[in-house]
Amino acid sequence: MARIQQALDLAVETTAEAFLRNPANYSDERSLAEDVRSRVCSVLPPAEVESVAVGESSGARGPVPDHEEYTARYRETTQIDRAQCEVGGSEFPFGASKRLDLGVFSDGISMSVIGGTQEFEPSDLASGLEFIRL
Repeated sequence: MARIQQALDLAVETTAEAFLRNPANYSDERSLAEDVRSRVCSVLPPAEVESVAVGESSGARGPVPDHEEYTARYRETTQIDRAQCEVGGSEFPFGASKRLDLGVFSDGISMSVIGGTQEFEPSDLASGLEFIRL
């Protein structure tokens, strides 16, 4: 856990320095989160996925012809990037509709795909970030 926190702290500090040098490279909070995510993933190995549950597909129409086949591929997932943007789930204290800007996972996570949206358990997070405007 200490290694995860060190990697996250360094990634945030490095992103902050890059932002101060040229804020025009960061159009919104998502670009900040993605920069931190990329830096964390470059130094930490992927998180091991212990279980995946796939619910109904979103039923969306579009260029992907068979959504059930697409979402079923989640069941084969054994690892994901250690850091992910827009992390949330129904068990989070702020509800399923709100998402953390960035989550960093421990190993052995459980992932659900509900209506085409990934959901996680709060206990699977080693750390999380929310960018706020001051």
